[in-house]
Amino acid sequence: MKLNTFKGYAKFSTWLYSFTYHFCLNYIQRSAYKKKERSTVVSNQTKEEPVFEEIDTVNLLKVKLERLAEVLTLMKPAEKIILLMKYQEDMRIKEIMCVLKISESAVKMRIKRAKAKVVKIHREL
Repeated sequence: MKLNTFKGYAKFSTWLYSFTYHFCLNYIQRSAYKKKERSTVVSNQTKEEPVFEEIDTVNLLKVKLERLAEVLTLMKPAEKIILLMKYQEDMRIKEIMCVLKISESAVKMRIKRAKAKVVKIHREL
């Protein structure tokens, strides 16, 4: 680990998150580069209209979370990661700025675009 790169400009946890983020992003990019072929699944099945039943709140939330997880798998890693930092890790904009090494306006714009992509993918499913 490159502990000597920690300069103390941000909290240690933010630096560690940043280090881990960049390591994972590099790993994903290297893996994607190695895997040149991508397959596309084509289906002739038509979507059936959902059947609405009485569902309790816990099961409804479970369905929504499963749907969100499905949507996130269809997003690019960078888009997914910024949303996870903001909403799952509950990181502030300033912390995300330090991790990604981008400006505040860039963080806000990326979050806005990623949220729009979630909505778009959700509508297409």
